[in-house]
Amino acid sequence: YEIKSRLYYWNAAIDMGRAHPIFGIGYAMFDPSFWDYALAQQQSEMGPYYYDVLPAVAGGSPQHVHNEYLEVFGEQGYFGLTTLVALMMFFLYFGYRAVMRLSEPDRAFEALCFFGALVMILVDAAFGFPWRLPVSLMITMLVMALMYDLIHPQSRDAAHWP
Repeated sequence: YEIKSRLYYWNAAIDMGRAHPIFGIGYAMFDPSFWDYALAQQQSEMGPYYYDVLPAVAGGSPQHVHNEYLEVFGEQGYFGLTTLVALMMFFLYFGYRAVMRLSEPDRAFEALCFFGALVMILVDAAFGFPWRLPVSLMITMLVMALMYDLIHPQSRDAAHWP
């Protein structure tokens, strides 16, 4: 039921995004709005497919979509999803270019590790909700900050520090 229930949540988030395409239904509104969209799913042609999922999810609260991208789409619409994708594409594109231009093996390996960590975080976000957990969000921000330092290296000269 775990995979089917996630598909159920994902479909609900997609329906929310379609119903409110520009700005979504509002931040953190997936959980309170879920059952309205679940009822609409049950009444659709896909309803019988999810019939056996209802006992597993009934009486509970999904809290999150278990997919950061769909949660952003449902709660913040195309505006939020476009902003998120643009931010991630910035770090992927320029991070990759930074990895490729480094000639020092130690620095290139460090850059490759940060780039790999970012890719892993982005893949994990497709199946979970890491940015809704403070520790995971802090790790994501740390990796992005270290990647930014690779993309736009700053002088480490002591005379420039305040």
